[in-house]
This record gives sequence, structure tokens and C-alpha cells, in this order.
Amino acid sequence: MFDRLKEIDMTHPHALVKVFAEILKDQKVSGFFTDWDRTFIESVHSRIEVEKRDLTPSQIAVVSRLRDKTLRFYSSEYQSLLREWEETGYDEQKREDAKIASLYYKGHSQGYYYAHHVNKVTRNEELNMKEYMTLCMNDYSKSVIEQTKREPKFQKGQAVVVKKVTGSRWYRLLQHHNKPAIVLDVNPVPMFTHAKGGKTYKILPMGSGVPLLAEERHLRKTKKSDRQ
Repeated sequence: MFDRLKEIDMTHPHALVKVFAEILKDQKVSGFFTDWDRTFIESVHSRIEVEKRDLTPSQIAVVSRLRDKTLRFYSSEYQSLLREWEETGYDEQKREDAKIASLYYKGHSQGYYYAHHVNKVTRNEELNMKEYMTLCMNDYSKSVIEQTKREPKFQKGQAVVVKKVTGSRWYRLLQHHNKPAIVLDVNPVPMFTHAKGGKTYKILPMGSGVPLLAEERHLRKTKKSDRQ
């Protein structure tokens, strides 16, 4: 079905609907459709097969989104996860990834994304495969998980220099621009951003008694010229 879905483009929405109707019979994949998705597919399938009517522009737009969604689930990444899940289930590595992702989203205060999933992780409840994939395998989460677990560029006790930073969150850090500091801790708090260099550090600027938070992209290694 995956190959058929890739071959059919949006110039043939009726053919796509027929493929979706077949996919609903595949228990491993159909579970990724929401109840609304299933109802929609069944409705438009009946529209073209029983009522012999064309789809409306808005229905075609929904079919397009479902096509993109389904292609993601049929991707090699999904297939790899499916095989792994059948062998290991919600293991410790996945629990760790889910915790990292949930802390990232929870850090965005009220109205954070994936609240249902985050709350389950907070209560130490198991995620099913669909929930895990939704929470941990989107581009934002993958970046946060990878950076959080990656070997830090700077180690505890290492001397660094504060680069120029922007944003109100980093107002106090900006006051130490181009000044040396000592790394006190790595990953002291969850990442604030999925952007490259978002790994967090606690640093102590030289001449200051107040530790500050910084991101990896805010710091650089010291140079000989810094010590002159």
C-alpha cells in the first residue's frame, strides 16, 4: 500500500481515498488515524463509491493532509520503530526520551503542546507506540533529545567565554558579553529551544557570585588572546 500511496498524487484524490479505505483494514497502521480521520475516510469513500459524487475542494485538502500523514507512518523510520517496539516495547531508552521531550514541552508553560502525552509521562505512565511517536519523533523533539543526550561541547570546570546573545531571557547573560566564565553544570535545566546549540549550561562569570544559565551557542572556548 505504501508504494501505491507514493505513486498516486493529488490529481487523483478518488484513488487515494480508495487506498485509505484499504489502510483502515490494516490494524498496525490504522491505529494512527484519529476517530475523526476514520469517520472522514469512511464518509468520502461512501461519497465516491456509493453516491458517485466528486469530492469538494475542502475534502481534497483533507485527503492531501492524510496522504502526507500516512506516508510518514509508512516511512523507513516508522517501520524501524515498529519492529523495535514489537521486540522491546516501551523500554528505558524510550522512557528517557519521553521524559526529555515532555520536560521540553512543559517548559513552555501554560498551553504547552501534547499536554495529554506530557501528563502521562509526568505520572510515570506508559506511552503506547502512537503516543511515543507523536511526542518524541517530531522534528522539534528529535532535535531536543539528540542534543540533550549528546556529549557536551564544554565540561564542568572548563573556562569559557560568553558570546553576544539576544532575547529578554538572556538579559543578565548579555551583561557578561566577551567575558570569561566557568562551567558549573551541564544540562541543569531542560532545553528552552530545539535550535542547534540549545543544550543548557550553568556558568559562573568571572568576578560574579551569581551563577547564570546559558545555552551552548552562547559560549565559546577560550583563546590565547583571552588570557593576555
